[in-house]
Amino acid sequence: TGVQTCALPISRHPQRAKPFICVKQPAPSRDEVIADFVMFGQENPQTADKPAAGVFLGFLAARFPCARK
Repeated sequence: TGVQTCALPISRHPQRAKPFICVKQPAPSRDEVIADFVMFGQENPQTADKPAAGVFLGFLAARFPCARK
């Protein structure tokens, strides 16, 4: 999928690419994340013409940020 294609380069070089999506457990339900993504799209109409994989990864990074060390 597009998200896997976009995320693959990040996973290949973990020393250089710091984690930017960290889902705390227990994770929210699939339906909750989908609803949040729909809301994100409605609140950010400038993303409508952007590649979906990049928009989704941006949403995930904003929704599930990693703690700063």
